[in-house]
Amino acid sequence: MMYFETEDIDSEKKVKDLLADLGKSTMRGIRKCPKCGTYNGTRGLSCKNKACDVVFKEAGEKKKQSVEVSKLNTGTSTRVYSVRMKDKGPDHRGFVQLPILQPDLSSDSDAYLSQVSALCFVESCQRLFNTNILKCHERQVLPSVSTCSHILSAMRCYVEASPLMIDYDILQSLNFCSSLKEEIWRMVNESPGPLVQRVSKNVMAVRCKVTTKDPLGFLHVSFVVSPRLKENVCMCTCATPFLLSSKRPEKKSGVCMHYYICIAAFASDSKCSEEFANFIANESSTSSALIAEQNGMMSDLDVEEPLSL
Repeated sequence: MMYFETEDIDSEKKVKDLLADLGKSTMRGIRKCPKCGTYNGTRGLSCKNKACDVVFKEAGEKKKQSVEVSKLNTGTSTRVYSVRMKDKGPDHRGFVQLPILQPDLSSDSDAYLSQVSALCFVESCQRLFNTNILKCHERQVLPSVSTCSHILSAMRCYVEASPLMIDYDILQSLNFCSSLKEEIWRMVNESPGPLVQRVSKNVMAVRCKVTTKDPLGFLHVSFVVSPRLKENVCMCTCATPFLLSSKRPEKKSGVCMHYYICIAAFASDSKCSEEFANFIANESSTSSALIAEQNGMMSDLDVEEPLSL
């Protein structure tokens, strides 16, 4: 009997010695339910007390919001947001511009004025900027003050796009023609903000010339690896999608200047250079950049200031 008691005492002593340096317990990693007082993990989506109906939506909403909408760095006071088009898939996005003055969303008047003066440039949206202008000239049609989900998402956005800066030495090392390198570097120096910003896993927001199609001076370029086709697919809103084949690199048509700007930005970033290694390798092994010069792409690349509210 004494033998077992001595063994238990030795075991307890070993456990205490093992946990002696852990320090005092803290509340880190847990939170108290505001309704029933039950302690839950910070990653939990709802209270673990089955009798309690409290749902913690923060984690899910933050993850969802970070994909749906991102604020762009325009380099000016203009507030432009990249918004996902929910009805067309994760890689289809549009833009929203909000008033320069940051509204107080807790104030009904500020929130109303912000919604009315905000501009939506998402295709197929009823609040589309071009559509609203046309309707203002129709007889017996009053301008609509109703807002859309894209504007509401932008007003609630707290996620900023990740800027991808272009390094001069990296740009010079790429297999681009000299005139293409000079034009990209000129745009880097003249642009008030970064040329390329990452708004989701596959989609980049790229600066472009201000046109009727792209009045904010931004467009979207997506990069997708297609396992079925075993090809790299690039889709820019300025042109039709095109395939980048490693087997037949000379067969590349429809490649736009914005694609090469993204490649330069990927190569200049350590993380993106790994994620988009296939796209970068495709350019390092081809002379396809010469196609850009032959097609006269650089005539439409002046960076201009977008319209402001």
